[in-house]
Amino acid sequence: MLCLRVLFVGFCLCVSAGLYPINPLREYVRLPQDMGLMYKDISPITSDGYKIRTWFVPAQRAHEADSVRGKAVIRPYRPEYDGVRPTIIFCNGDEENMSHGPLHFARIFACHYGFNVVTFDWRGFGHSTRFPLNSNYICYTEMLEDFRAVIDVVMKQKEVDKSRVAVIGNSTGGLIAMMSVHRSGRIAAFVGRGIPTGLRETAKQLEKYVGRDSVSMRIPDDFPMEEMPIKIAPQFHVPSLFIVGEYDMHTPVWMSKAIIDNMPEGVERRLLVVHDAGHGASAAPEVVAEDEVVTATVEFLRSLGF
Repeated sequence: MLCLRVLFVGFCLCVSAGLYPINPLREYVRLPQDMGLMYKDISPITSDGYKIRTWFVPAQRAHEADSVRGKAVIRPYRPEYDGVRPTIIFCNGDEENMSHGPLHFARIFACHYGFNVVTFDWRGFGHSTRFPLNSNYICYTEMLEDFRAVIDVVMKQKEVDKSRVAVIGNSTGGLIAMMSVHRSGRIAAFVGRGIPTGLRETAKQLEKYVGRDSVSMRIPDDFPMEEMPIKIAPQFHVPSLFIVGEYDMHTPVWMSKAIIDNMPEGVERRLLVVHDAGHGASAAPEVVAEDEVVTATVEFLRSLGF
């Protein structure tokens, strides 16, 4: 296991605090064209009939946004690079939508490092099909179906190297992502930030940290608790990078270490502990140390041949 420790103070667009009851936002604060990004909509329909709004941002050079009468113009979809390329799927947390943090990082990875990037919104989030979300729940079992549909549609894109697809997930979204990666068997690398060992353990941690009366973390009765990260770790053969804030009280460093320690011997796994970072919002590792988190992620993926 390789452990990296860093110190940097940076800035990023708003990122979900995560691991509190679900709090979706329907309206987008920006669109890809507002950032000069070329993209296409590849939104899949789940097996139970929900459209999952999904943007595919191909590897491209950085461009300034063009506008007409103050409105950003959508660039024609003409990929700038021939052939297939490695692809990253960003899995959002349990708040906001993909127009926040994921779109910001999509531009970084697509324009500066040559990855295709995919972002999406869970049902009930952003412009995905409306779904009756109860704000007392931390997640929904249906999210697993949403992510399955996204992986399926990504694997059908002609621009994607099917052997080099990575998933990056934060907080609760990272937990769903790790479960989905394990189920899929088609993902070559996983990056998880602030990943809990399990939802019940995190509930206990939050009760201790913010007080029992302040915590509402209901879990669906049909949620597959036997697939929590700590339980699937012994069979998780996907090379992984775990990122966690030094002062994360929601998903402390010991949780990431426990998952890593239970993974099979011989599987590449790394741990990045970010100095002076917490769990989410302005304390999130990717906010406190954006450059180092991005660099560590790219170095990890490059080491795997991405």
